[in-house]
Formats: sequence, C-alpha cells, structure tokens
Amino acid sequence: MFTETIPVAKKILIVDDEEDILEFLSYHFKKNNYEVFTSLDGLGALSLAFEQRPDIIISDIRMPVMDGIEMCRTIKEDERLKNIPLLFLTADDGEYVALLAHQCGADFYLNKPVKVNVIVSVVNSLVNQNAIN
Repeated sequence: MFTETIPVAKKILIVDDEEDILEFLSYHFKKNNYEVFTSLDGLGALSLAFEQRPDIIISDIRMPVMDGIEMCRTIKEDERLKNIPLLFLTADDGEYVALLAHQCGADFYLNKPVKVNVIVSVVNSLVNQNAIN
C-alpha cells in the first residue's frame, strides 16, 4: 500500500524590532511552508532559539535589549545552537558592520532593501545546505 509522506515544515526565527518587517517576512515564509517564530529583540530570540530549535534565523543587527551581533555570538558559541544558519538582513551597509557580521559567525548578510524572492532563495539555500552537512 502506498502512503504519502507529508513534508515537515522547516522552522524559521525572524528577529527585527520593526513589526511591519516581521509581518511581511512571516507572511512570505508561511507561504513557502515555513513554521514562523518572531522576536522584537535578540534576547527574546535567544529564548525562542533554545525552545524551538529553528532551522534558520534571520535577524536585523540594530535592535534594543540585545543587538543582532551579540545574539549571533551567543548562538554560535553554544553547542546546541551553533549549527543553525544565521542570515543578517539589515539597513546597515558599512564595511565595519559587514566585518562584525562575519566575525560573529553569521552565515550570510543582505542589505535592505532587498526583494523578498532573494531572501527566500538565500534562506532555502542555507537550510538545504545545512541539512546536507
């Protein structure tokens, strides 16, 4: 007898202090079969990362409470979370910020504004690459 397997939705954690960005990205990732979790700051995101173990994290850099760089360092230093791909999506376009993103262990860096199909494509690529490794 043939049984159909239902694909399991990948989990994505989106971190940004702008609620409209969270809503916009959430909508598009839900359309692409992702289970979406959101946080307005890095500290809340850390808690969600430990609780939900997302397949990928998208984060802004400049946020209150805990910024994206500090959150990234904490994630990449933790044995339970360090292999989760982290993509920075930020309006900061300076070389210094890109260097900080690289030094803290981010897997990819995109500057706002960017088309949503590019973000989805990069996320899918990072999730698929991580699943192979």
